[in-house]
Amino acid sequence: MRRPLLALVSLAALLGGCAPRPPRAPEGWPQKTEWIVDGRTGERSSFDAMIDDLSGADVVFVGEDHDNPHHHELQKRVLDALAAKKNGMGLGMEMLQERSQKVADEFSEGKIDADALASEVDWKRTWGFPFAMYRPVLEVARAKKVALFALNADDEVVHKVSQKGLEGLTAEERAKVPELDLSSKEYRDFVREAFQGHMKMSEDRFERFFTAQVIWDETMASHTADAAKNRPMMVMAGTGHLLRRMGIPSRVERRLPSAKTRVLLPLAAGAKDRPDFKRSAREHEADWIVVTPDAPDPERS
Repeated sequence: MRRPLLALVSLAALLGGCAPRPPRAPEGWPQKTEWIVDGRTGERSSFDAMIDDLSGADVVFVGEDHDNPHHHELQKRVLDALAAKKNGMGLGMEMLQERSQKVADEFSEGKIDADALASEVDWKRTWGFPFAMYRPVLEVARAKKVALFALNADDEVVHKVSQKGLEGLTAEERAKVPELDLSSKEYRDFVREAFQGHMKMSEDRFERFFTAQVIWDETMASHTADAAKNRPMMVMAGTGHLLRRMGIPSRVERRLPSAKTRVLLPLAAGAKDRPDFKRSAREHEADWIVVTPDAPDPERS
């Protein structure tokens, strides 16, 4: 399988962790700025042009490396810019499990602040990446009256499926799992490549893991599609769920065939070679690509 431009995703990233620290950027890559590339042409563009295009979409997916603060800063800027152009927006977050929707509603209604939300959903246990990187996005949501949506599947269900398969769920748990499309060979190969780079496993074990991955995607797609029937949406999720529309976007589009979607993927500059953006455009990896500085090295900070 040919490695995609933006497939900087390991097993840990697919499971909600972070990929190993990449090598330092080659000469010419941005360190304190960003490059914005129209992913459909491979040509450099501007933030304003990107926002003009994104503002015409019903659902905008914005990816992230979970541990990269530059990606979260980009998400904040995009949400701020879109909310200024579109009324009644919603923000869907992979970081919040579906059982937390009541807490998300309380946040949207102004009954609790961001720190109280983090406490109520037990952020450190259920997500784990520093809340400080996500607080600015939530503060924009509060200031711009953007409704918050908890998208992700509950961890108990996903864990059970990864260990025992769908047959390991109770009838009540199985009823909560949305329609699953497990048929994409491209996505299956992508997940297999990322997963088996870290450990070998039996085919049965891989199938359980792949099914759990698809449950994440389909659950987030189902909640996004339901919300997008009533408002424009921005969705924050890891790059592995968005690349080539294989994870969440294609499943939203299956549910909402007439919806206009856009995928924006940030790419950390720590690559050995400059990516081939023209090839990325030919292979339809994303609508927009934003090259950001690397995440700070925790060993040097």
